[in-house]
Amino acid sequence: MSWGLSLDGRWALASHNGSGALFIDTEKGEIKPVPGSLGVPYGACALSSDGRLGAVSTSVLSVLERPTNKELRALEGHTLVVTAAAFSPDQKRVVSGSEDGTVRLWDIESGKEVSPRPGHTQAVHCVALSQDGRYALTGGADKSIRLWDLSGKPPGQFLKPFEGHQKNRDKCDVFFRRRPNSFARRGLDGASVGREHR
Repeated sequence: MSWGLSLDGRWALASHNGSGALFIDTEKGEIKPVPGSLGVPYGACALSSDGRLGAVSTSVLSVLERPTNKELRALEGHTLVVTAAAFSPDQKRVVSGSEDGTVRLWDIESGKEVSPRPGHTQAVHCVALSQDGRYALTGGADKSIRLWDLSGKPPGQFLKPFEGHQKNRDKCDVFFRRRPNSFARRGLDGASVGREHR
């Protein structure tokens, strides 16, 4: 199952094993299906911080807009299933990672790819953005996490890799901590590895 949650917890977007994608109003308990999604085996779900935009994916990342729940943009570029996505805090960009090992930064308004990057040597499983939108983290099947600069010129520059886990896994979690210049990753080996970045 893949899902995304708005910052205030009011809105959720979820999909599970080809059963379609659903927008959920957690306050009212209302569930609304995404048109045309039934039977589609989505690889990832993401929701913007304000719950206005959602994303579901096959090899194409579909950006959805509430309240119509219809597709706003179809972002094409990955050659295999998109496994992770995250919106920037201003909802102008979205970062995606795929089984093809690439990490891609997209401009939502134009639907254009800002910056394709090789990313990982194996599939990308998780993506997170910092609260100020300046940095992205990705974690992959190659047992590494990678730090990206989204504010540079050109945006999406790879900064450095971090190693720490000994086991591979199909899913992982990466997240930025509240403390400045700090983030962590949880892995199958049970470790939570914290790092500093400058």
